[in-house]
Amino acid sequence: MGPYPIAEMCEQLIQLANINSHVKNRSGVQACMQKFVEFADPLGATTQWVDLPPTPEGLHLPPLLTLKKREKLSTQLLFVGHADTVFTEESPFQTCEAKNGKLYGPGVADMKGGLIVLLHTLLELEKDASFQKMGWEIVIVPDEEIGSPSSRAYLEKIATQFTLGLVFEPALPDGSVVMERGGSKNFLITAKGETAHVGRDPKGGKSALLTLARLTERLHSLSTDALNVHVGTLHSGEVLNAVPDQGELKFNVRSFDPELFENIDQQIKNLINDLEKEEGVELTLELLNIRPPKPANRETRTLYSRLKELAHDKNIPLELTSSGGVSDANTLEAVGLPTLDTLGVVGGHLHTTKEYMEIASLAERADLTKSLILDFLSRSQQ
Repeated sequence: MGPYPIAEMCEQLIQLANINSHVKNRSGVQACMQKFVEFADPLGATTQWVDLPPTPEGLHLPPLLTLKKREKLSTQLLFVGHADTVFTEESPFQTCEAKNGKLYGPGVADMKGGLIVLLHTLLELEKDASFQKMGWEIVIVPDEEIGSPSSRAYLEKIATQFTLGLVFEPALPDGSVVMERGGSKNFLITAKGETAHVGRDPKGGKSALLTLARLTERLHSLSTDALNVHVGTLHSGEVLNAVPDQGELKFNVRSFDPELFENIDQQIKNLINDLEKEEGVELTLELLNIRPPKPANRETRTLYSRLKELAHDKNIPLELTSSGGVSDANTLEAVGLPTLDTLGVVGGHLHTTKEYMEIASLAERADLTKSLILDFLSRSQQ
């Protein structure tokens, strides 16, 4: 393993994690990315900030961050991470604590630890003469935890310019990396009915709430062993003595099967049309965000197999697995860029106040990724 400054890496991670960067904390997310820019100064990269449109729900995000170097070379690597977390400014989980070889804190695994792994992978690679034959770009997005609704278009636009994508989401607690991911898409359905006084005219209204409740049951009935439909929120009604005439429902669809994932949209539309006719309530469907399934094609499988071999040579336990969770790797792979995922730290209890990462994995995963990239370069020149 190379001379990775583990104490410095851990201190940098603590500084990032101690900045609250909940996805709705615009200034906090940008402050976290700016701190990364400070850490990355020795790379000598060109820094750019890319303005993003509001999300479909009207959330205004900070700019997306890019750092580029040697962008005119033919072989180009794309490194992707995110600065946002799920922990609000009101959360009691705001600072880090090191204990028994682990660092506990908000986003230490998902994925500020990955940002530090990425940074030090590149710092070491830049010392290698052979790496000067590659160009690279780091992209850090501010909205991954809500599905990258605003940054996805940027990733899709640039992905075809690159030879290989690397995403630094955390590895699993046992060190496994995710080779395949299911797809995920989030929908919003709004309902518009007719109000009425429940005492004087109990049958006169058309209840948005009741219609959405029935819709919830029918949406869940679309689930199979290969596809999951889950209603997450339903909001309707403000008072007890009036039929609620407005409401909204949000739901998620997940599947590993690209065909099922695509075709479910029409089933949902048919279900909505039938219920509109039955209830007389107007229902409007809107797609909030989408990440297609990430199957492992032949080229990606070869890269993952090589990663496992390199880990074995370094006595690092590493298995290949699949996950129903999604990441920006789904987006990159969907537009044709071979992409390796979960190259970040080893950690667990993500999105909870018990989130942790293995401190030793900062250097371990940086060294493994460095070896993989140099191996990829060597093989591509044969």
